Amino acid sequence: MSNNIVLSGTLEFLGISEVLQLLGTNKCSGVLRVKNRYDEDDGVIYIKKGNPVDAENQSLRGIEAVNSLFGWTEGEFEFSR
Repeated sequence: MSNNIVLSGTLEFLGISEVLQLLGTNKCSGVLRVKNRYDEDDGVIYIKKGNPVDAENQSLRGIEAVNSLFGWTEGEFEFSR
C-alpha cells in the first residue's frame, strides 16, 4: 500500500459508497485501494476531482469493477493522492 495515505479505515465502519461520497464532496483526486481477506488482489478505484474515472477488481475493469466493490462489506480501504 502507498505511503501517501490521507484516509483509511474499515469497510465495516464506512462502506465504499460513503467513502466515494466523501471523496466526491471534497473533489479529491487519487487512488482508493480496497482489500479483504477473501481476495488475493486489491480492488482499485482511480478518482479525479471527486469522480471515479477507472477501476480494477480482478479481471473486471471500469464501471463493472466499481460495482463489484460495492458488495464488499468486510476489509479495509486506503485513499492516497
